[in-house]
Amino acid sequence: MIYFLVGIFLLITGSITSLFFPENRKGQIVSAFTALATFCLFVSVLPVLSGSRLYPTLGFSHLLTGTVDLTIDPLSAFFVLTISILSMITTIYACGYLKSDQDKGKQTALQFFFLPLLTCSMLLVVTLRNGLAFLFAWELMSMASYFLITYENDNREVFAAGIEYLIFTHLSLIILSIGFVLLANRSGSYSFDTFRFAISTFQHPGLIFILFFCGFSLKAGFIPFHIWLPRAHPAAPSHVSGLMSGVMIKTGIYGIARILTFMDTIPFWLGFLVLAVSTFSAVVGVLFALAQHDLKRLLAYHSVENIGIIGMGMGIGMLGISTGNSTVAFLGFAGAFLHVLNHSLFKALLFFGAGAVYRATHLRDIELLGGLIKSMPFTAAFFLVGSMAISGLPPFNGFVSEFLIYFALLKASLIRLPVLILISVAAISFLSFVGVMAMMCFSKAFSIVFLGLPRSPAASEVRTEADRLMLLPMAALSALCILIGFLPQLALGIVNSAAQQFTGISAKAIPSLAVLNQISLISVALVTVTLVLFSLRRRLLTGHESSFKTWDCGYQKGSIRLQYTASSFVSRFLVLMKPMLNGETDLSPPKGLFPLKASFSSHSHDLFRNFFMNPLHRLYFWLQKNLSWIQSGSTQQYIKYGLIFLLLALLGAVGMMP
Repeated sequence: MIYFLVGIFLLITGSITSLFFPENRKGQIVSAFTALATFCLFVSVLPVLSGSRLYPTLGFSHLLTGTVDLTIDPLSAFFVLTISILSMITTIYACGYLKSDQDKGKQTALQFFFLPLLTCSMLLVVTLRNGLAFLFAWELMSMASYFLITYENDNREVFAAGIEYLIFTHLSLIILSIGFVLLANRSGSYSFDTFRFAISTFQHPGLIFILFFCGFSLKAGFIPFHIWLPRAHPAAPSHVSGLMSGVMIKTGIYGIARILTFMDTIPFWLGFLVLAVSTFSAVVGVLFALAQHDLKRLLAYHSVENIGIIGMGMGIGMLGISTGNSTVAFLGFAGAFLHVLNHSLFKALLFFGAGAVYRATHLRDIELLGGLIKSMPFTAAFFLVGSMAISGLPPFNGFVSEFLIYFALLKASLIRLPVLILISVAAISFLSFVGVMAMMCFSKAFSIVFLGLPRSPAASEVRTEADRLMLLPMAALSALCILIGFLPQLALGIVNSAAQQFTGISAKAIPSLAVLNQISLISVALVTVTLVLFSLRRRLLTGHESSFKTWDCGYQKGSIRLQYTASSFVSRFLVLMKPMLNGETDLSPPKGLFPLKASFSSHSHDLFRNFFMNPLHRLYFWLQKNLSWIQSGSTQQYIKYGLIFLLLALLGAVGMMP
């Protein structure tokens, strides 16, 4: 535990120390302290992940909070590892991403001040064992991320996104506070150690879980609680988007998993509910992503999709526990936790790639990009790795975690329970559909952004690759995505202890997991055959190439008007899904025999924003307009309000007296 505390101390020290250094040194200072902190955090969690039963614990008491424990059990250790890896890589990327702003004289002090604080707060969230202390760390995490999102707060869109994020995160805080108060009221303490007893005293413990599930879903981004995500990520700098999407929203997943550890039994209907909500999130998230033209908004909707996939793993794991099948439970939770790690890697990689593109072109609209592979080949290669990983293709890491979830669903379908067979088959079908849609979406994103001809002057004027401090983190993330894809047994070892905490068995108890070795061999064979064919082609063609101009119908060079656009790439599919996507099309058809111009564009709206958020906005402005008379400016009037409030409070107190 001492190493964990040293890591926290180093992060806070780096945050404060950076304030006293010049602009161009702040990133280096924070990176150095974060690197040391990451080493200490690794030392503190690796023994737990390797199977040690000695969980480091440190406790202290306070009059207000009672006993507060810091404990690193396998679940916490896994999340500490994930947070540490991505925070270290993100800090280096931030140095390169903010360099151009520093050169222009823009202040970046708050970015380097709040980045380590956000990491520190996330680490406390996953290790604290007291309800009040947990809420304090939760609020610290929310506020640090809010200041990071609103980096460009002179932009009205960024400011509005920040306010909306603040509203949702505090709604989450209120719901979680109610949940902890209910549990503390039964147990007489805010210590997590007493919550297992407290939750068992409720007649319907599943309802308490649902309350916490709603609170944590607001952070994780399950539909319909995802509304803040597609606005916050485009508004935030790319390193912040990568860190938030990579690990911060996963603290919601941690919270849901932690509440499960309080429950002695898991009802079948609760596992089905989590699986159903998660499947819905995965399907709707990927459909909304497919319709986006803003690159970062597209990635944000894929976060919703992948949170849904993680939830599907947890849902099938819960069904495994409720039916007493440990194998299904282990595979479900192992798949979910491994997808947490995998998503943190490839989603950060994709956001970093989008950030490199934005820094080069100042564009997020993929309709205006194109041809960047020629000027930014490394960024294009890393983005391609991330695209293939998030699409679940072998030999990348996304395939391994999704394979475990498929495996869990297939094993569940073998349990002779008709309802579970139907559920498993339906979930497999939806997960397959999500995979196909993700592949289609990233085919669109990569081809429109990096291939073909530039679609705007900004894209055609790019001549240089991204900064080395941006490329290095992307290279590291790409390497990790490939490493996990080639060595799935190693990745399973990382999540083994965490999954065992829920199921009581380890991967060794499931002989059929030896199939992961075969996956590793197939991946090696796949890459070897590809390299051999590529070398053979190159050798055969060397010295035999000839070039000549083909007949091009009179056109002397390519035209951007002949290329697919993002809208046309998916237009056939979007027409079929129009009722669900609530889309709009703007068509200006060609007129006459020799039309000079014609145009088509499509826009989609988030149904849940239209149904939930917009009515709330209208209600707020209606209340603001009709209740403005309350703010009269008269002191006597305010004293009258105070007296009325005191009278009502007194009457309420008298009424509650026995």
